[in-house]
Amino acid sequence: MNRITAAAEQIRSMTLTPEQIHAAHDIAQLGPGEGPVYQTLQARAHAAGLLTAEEAQTIYAALGGEMATWAESADWALRVVVTKTLAELAPLAVAHRI
Repeated sequence: MNRITAAAEQIRSMTLTPEQIHAAHDIAQLGPGEGPVYQTLQARAHAAGLLTAEEAQTIYAALGGEMATWAESADWALRVVVTKTLAELAPLAVAHRI
């Protein structure tokens, strides 16, 4: 089971206002230099067994692969899930656990 795509599907099924969708889209913006950091973090999380290969690949593809910027195919729901997932994994990386 791919927890990333399942969470994105769950978000898509919610009834949200256009304002809520816009706010979610704003939250999931990549700042300068964040894409490569996110790619490294997803790779380390996969290597540590925290993400399955499919989940890591989903994040990698959403981040545009080597481009390390959101892929056009990554909708707002997937961007929110990826951003939230990587935010939860970041403290582990800082603590050198991944």
